[in-house]
Amino acid sequence: SQNQSIGLRVVNWDTTQANLTVRLRWSWPLPAVHAYVLTAPNLADVNPPWEPQKVAPQPFVVAPHCSDGFLSVLMELKPWSFVTASIAAPLQT
Repeated sequence: SQNQSIGLRVVNWDTTQANLTVRLRWSWPLPAVHAYVLTAPNLADVNPPWEPQKVAPQPFVVAPHCSDGFLSVLMELKPWSFVTASIAAPLQT
């Protein structure tokens, strides 16, 4: 985008872990990547009053790598997980 940032939303619908690499054309230095994950034993789970954090966003570690004009973001997705990530180029000074 014009402000050199991208948002990703990734869902693992499966009952097993999935390893994923997202590859984007990227002409800036290694970006800041902030990611959060929602996981639950079932995609229909909600937060009951007695367990308000049952389904809550948790920090999620991704592995970004820049090479030859591309950015690769590696993710290990747990079963039934929903990941949101913001990718932003470093501020130019």
